[in-house]
Amino acid sequence: MGRKGGGVALYIKEQYTSLTSRMGSEEGLAKVLWVRIQRRQGERDLTVGVYYRPPNQGEELDHEFSGQLAKALKARDVVVMGDLNYPDICWEEQSARSEGSRRFLAKIQDLHLTQEVHSHTKRNALLALALALATSDDLVRGLQVLDYLGDSDHHLLEFTIQRRVSRACNKTVALDFKRANFNELRRLVGEPLGSWRVGELGAQDEWSFLKETILRAQGVTIPVRIKGGKSAQKPPGSPRAFGNA
Repeated sequence: MGRKGGGVALYIKEQYTSLTSRMGSEEGLAKVLWVRIQRRQGERDLTVGVYYRPPNQGEELDHEFSGQLAKALKARDVVVMGDLNYPDICWEEQSARSEGSRRFLAKIQDLHLTQEVHSHTKRNALLALALALATSDDLVRGLQVLDYLGDSDHHLLEFTIQRRVSRACNKTVALDFKRANFNELRRLVGEPLGSWRVGELGAQDEWSFLKETILRAQGVTIPVRIKGGKSAQKPPGSPRAFGNA
């Protein structure tokens, strides 16, 4: 109360059909808005999150946002943007000084998110405070850091979100375990679960986190093949390094 700033808003063109998505409980206090933009014919749905994190936000609300983020990533195409206020994160070196910043950095690495902002976004700040996170490195294109808006000390960010084509296919595919990289699979599943504290997200969110961790690791390490076919797709490479590294 009596505090200026904060909060989030998202404007969507009338030509798009969009629905507000609830990723947390009704009592959730994290300042985040999730919207699912429904696909047009031949396109995939897009989930967009807008988040404001106050500089003095505590660990409880950080965990609440982490749980919502994990739930939102059930969708294939997700972009999260906003003012996250982690001034001590160095995205180029993938390092941070404070415990809260290190937790956030580890979370987006575990979830295979790409950070697209590589310039400072606030007057007299040397690092990016406003971020754009995406589930793949080709989802956000042409990001530019522009001038200030009015009396704000934050730069404007402008970028394009690519709408993905959803190709219809009636072929049956199967996992090709003969070509699987099981060592990498164990690493990609074991690392996030090794730092996971049971009970911090609730039973449903914990199950979702476990399932998504396994499915993401599977997509990287186990190729698929067309049933009855002779050739198999190679698994995609390891997720691109974050920042400028």
